[in-house]
Amino acid sequence: MKREKRKELLICVMGIILSGGSIFGMNPFCLIFFTSMYMEKICRWFLMPCIAAVLFFTQPVDRMMRYLIPMIIVMFLVKMLEARHRICQKTKGYFLAGISLFVMDMSANALSVPGNNILPVGAVESILVISGSYVMGGMIRFLLSSKDNKYQKEKEDLLLKGREKGKLLAYAESFRNLAHTFLDHQEEDPEEEIVVESEPWRRKELLWRSRYMENRVVLAGQLNEMAHIISDVAEELYDVTKFGEQLDEKVKRVFKREGLLVKNILIVEKKEQKMEVYLTLRVERGNGVATREVSRLLSKVCQKKLIASSDSQNIIHKEYVTLFLEEDVDYKVLSSVYKLTKDGEEISGDNYGITRIGRGREVISLSDGMGSGERAFRESADVIELLEQFLESGFTYESAIQMINTALISRSEEQIIVSLDICDIDLHSGVCSFIKIGAATTFIVRESKVEQLVSTTLPLGIFHHTDYEAVNKKLYDDDYVVMVTDGVLDHIENETPETVMMEIIKKTKRATPREMARKIMESVITGYHTEIKDDMTVIVFGIWKK
Repeated sequence: MKREKRKELLICVMGIILSGGSIFGMNPFCLIFFTSMYMEKICRWFLMPCIAAVLFFTQPVDRMMRYLIPMIIVMFLVKMLEARHRICQKTKGYFLAGISLFVMDMSANALSVPGNNILPVGAVESILVISGSYVMGGMIRFLLSSKDNKYQKEKEDLLLKGREKGKLLAYAESFRNLAHTFLDHQEEDPEEEIVVESEPWRRKELLWRSRYMENRVVLAGQLNEMAHIISDVAEELYDVTKFGEQLDEKVKRVFKREGLLVKNILIVEKKEQKMEVYLTLRVERGNGVATREVSRLLSKVCQKKLIASSDSQNIIHKEYVTLFLEEDVDYKVLSSVYKLTKDGEEISGDNYGITRIGRGREVISLSDGMGSGERAFRESADVIELLEQFLESGFTYESAIQMINTALISRSEEQIIVSLDICDIDLHSGVCSFIKIGAATTFIVRESKVEQLVSTTLPLGIFHHTDYEAVNKKLYDDDYVVMVTDGVLDHIENETPETVMMEIIKKTKRATPREMARKIMESVITGYHTEIKDDMTVIVFGIWKK
């Protein structure tokens, strides 16, 4: 801070000394220097008297007054604008100086001897004052911007980010080390493998020891997943890029013209290269402005389609409010579900979920509980609910799936087996991630072609560490995806039910997802007149360009 003050004082002294010089009978430098320094709010309190003193000793009285009066006008009008609007744009100050000088020359020309026209020279000098103030203001900002200070600030921000990120990564490593302690010190199973009835206490001890070791493995897995989650959060939280002050100032100017006063603004770009804006503003004049109008103005300035979050208030009033805006998506998704319950059962063991993660992702999930009835329903419902909660909280699929699997294994003495089928659609790019864990085949419909995605993985709840298959597919405008449970394919009495299903989908006329799901299910049922031996669910969703 002291270094900056010394630089300001040095620039001020040098400028004041040079203000007394003349070029071809003109002295525009004194007005240029005063205007640029005044608009930068540097040494305002003694700038005028010092320049006036230098002009008094170096210039004739008439020339001194020719420059002092425009300085007084600039000082008075800028103060008035600042009092009314809290801020005065630097451009206005530059133009005020040039126009004031030209008005002085017009007055002098009216009082001068006929034939002595000084207006052309005055006009040239006024233009020189305006352009010179621009240049001088930029030079002063460059000198005071303190390249060093700017780099130092960026370095401090970088170090701060690195320090905070390092803390989170250190926490993650602590959890990993703790998990290793549970795994590294496992006791070996006893060599006695034969348990005789005459030693019931031995059997209980072995069962207890086995359960104890399983719990250690489960706990170690939970700690490892927690470490993985913390690492992911650290990477995502600090992997952002802030836009420059130039864009911030442009937003403030545009909003100012529209009667909106911006207090704070933060424009960042995340690792997916999607813009996010945090904006604190209020209405400066008028009754109120709609939030969608704020989105329109900001989109125009940033040259990106930005939409306010759904929880934003609809009208901006006199009180400051903070809005969160993000890039609008390029695609929309419509989906529908058709379900049938196993004969003799009242409740289907299949469950599904359709949820929006933020503004840019839509997740459609389908789970099939083991068997049918109420128990299968509860198990698949719990899996869908846990998955949605984890994803909405920002967990990755890897972490969410492992946590759900661990919960299923450790929750009950009896084995709980559940399949899980996930479609995660990126509404910005149209790329869909298909994640399958013991799930039935999924079908992608594009024009007259049908592509199938087959899974060979085991369901959740069998092993402590579960494997899953994930594949990314680009979906285009008017593509459809058909998800089914194994009850649908098992109902098709054919050695290759997937092939038959592809033919059924091809013959199904394209319509709304609701109609397509109904027609596909009807084709499966009417084609094979047998009892429904398992719960059957068909989900159809389509994707379209907005």
